[in-house]
Amino acid sequence: MLVIERLWSTAELERAANRHVIANRLAGEVRLDEQELQQAAATAAQSGDPAWISRGRKSRLIREMTEELSAPSLVATEREMRSLQSCSCVRAGGDVLLTMTLGLLLWRRLSNGLNASRCALLDAEVGCNA
Repeated sequence: MLVIERLWSTAELERAANRHVIANRLAGEVRLDEQELQQAAATAAQSGDPAWISRGRKSRLIREMTEELSAPSLVATEREMRSLQSCSCVRAGGDVLLTMTLGLLLWRRLSNGLNASRCALLDAEVGCNA
């Protein structure tokens, strides 16, 4: 049961990490586009060419969109990873408690069986000597 829980936990953490990687990659791509547009705006400022200026205006919009799209995704992914880790700890604790309980019950049963065997052996010895 513990192995199954660990496999599930690992798979869920891997999925969350993959979403985090994808969000970071997309944010990086958008930031690269933003940097290129900022360079275009600098060129427009130096050259005075209106085509460069319109590209520079798009830079601000892209920056705002990047922050709107990537920040919530990253926060949600981190929150989900923390939730999965805490759930994993709770399940592991439950598994340990269940294992210990079953071990105690088994020990009691074996101990009672041993006591019964001991009593039967003593009765047999007393019966033979009498």
